[in-house]
Amino acid sequence: MMGLFLLSLFLLPRASLAQPLDTHCTYTREYITTLEYLRSHSVLSIPEPQSRSIAEKVSRGCTGAAQRFIKVASALRGAGVAASDTVRSGLEFSARSDVETETFIAVFLKAYLAEFLDLDLGSSLKLARTLSTEFNGDILAVRDDFEALVHFCVDTKDLNLPRPRCAQFASRLAHSGENYGGGVADPFIRLFAFLRSDSGPRFTTGQALSLAENLIEGGRDSVSNFIQAYKYGISSHGLGTNIPEAIRFAKKLTFPDGDNHSSKN
Repeated sequence: MMGLFLLSLFLLPRASLAQPLDTHCTYTREYITTLEYLRSHSVLSIPEPQSRSIAEKVSRGCTGAAQRFIKVASALRGAGVAASDTVRSGLEFSARSDVETETFIAVFLKAYLAEFLDLDLGSSLKLARTLSTEFNGDILAVRDDFEALVHFCVDTKDLNLPRPRCAQFASRLAHSGENYGGGVADPFIRLFAFLRSDSGPRFTTGQALSLAENLIEGGRDSVSNFIQAYKYGISSHGLGTNIPEAIRFAKKLTFPDGDNHSSKN
């Protein structure tokens, strides 16, 4: 439960990606807040002159910079990251947006905490970078997708995947939404459930995971297209085909251009 508390502690309020330039920066407040934080956290072992220099650099990040620095520094230091690396990352994120900072911390904690993915420190930091500062799409959407997919993988007993594989799966799938605004987790989970169900083709877990991931690469709408086409193909009032034929028909309508997705699975 302590991990869940830390996760909620470090999350920032949701913010808009389109943040207007703040011409009324609270430079002094950011400086004082940062310096007092560094003074009160002896675990960082930063001498006073260096602390003042760090506080000045943080203040240049404008309003909210101190909180971004503190949240990143607290999360990383609490996980055992070296003080120098903690400060370096804190300084970097003090100059970044609230959205990037929020996503970095959320992904890092989901990856690192034992009750979620329980990855090692290096892997957790790398994963957090991949889905925040190195991500080119909707950062909030990919954060939401990643968190939903982690819970799906960890909490779904039928999957029975090792935590490292859950990390790879959640990261890979969340990243697939980069080109069309994210929002892939819910359609993927819905498609997985359908493929496993009696109203669907009753796939094994492995088959359902493979085909669902293959189809989600076509975008969110590919899921609804596939399910609707499959149901029509298998229905006696539709095409009245068998399961393999209904799947081929659904793939054909999901990827009408005949790209390489339709040939998989």
